[in-house]
Amino acid sequence: MSELEALLEAYGVHAKVRWPTNVAAEERVWFIVYSPQQERRIRRKFDEFALVTTEKADRRWRQVDVTSYFADWMATHEYRDAYFQRPEAMALALDDFADDVVDRVREELNKAGPDDVVALTGLGSLFGLTRVSRVITDSMGSLRGWLLVFFPGTYDEPSYRLLDSREAWNNYLGVPITAR
Repeated sequence: MSELEALLEAYGVHAKVRWPTNVAAEERVWFIVYSPQQERRIRRKFDEFALVTTEKADRRWRQVDVTSYFADWMATHEYRDAYFQRPEAMALALDDFADDVVDRVREELNKAGPDDVVALTGLGSLFGLTRVSRVITDSMGSLRGWLLVFFPGTYDEPSYRLLDSREAWNNYLGVPITAR
């Protein structure tokens, strides 16, 4: 069985279990953890994850893809031309970018109801620009349903590493779903 088939099967097992309604938002976060080399392949499987969500779990599926968020933000930034000439000058503006990502994710989470699964995808595109941990943590106040984070990296209890970076993040309440 391939890594992606194993992930889909593991998610199916989680999706079939009765979902508690009296848990904190931080406990309603699931991480689909996969090797970064599988990014393109897993993107082709999103429809299958959606099908598991709607058919096995009887929940609605919403997808939030952050892949283009940096390009969108940069395209409208008043100093974009200067940043292209001197990229190191952009470091100060990256907090604004992180705020923009959080705002956009919150906006999508606010559209979702308690029976929705919001799939957060494209996180690899944030690497080096902002912390995924910040995006998820700062968005929790808007989560009414469940958040399914597609995480290209590793999970080594209790730490997540985006794109296998050195910097780890502990999310002790989120549930890792791995191929093992």
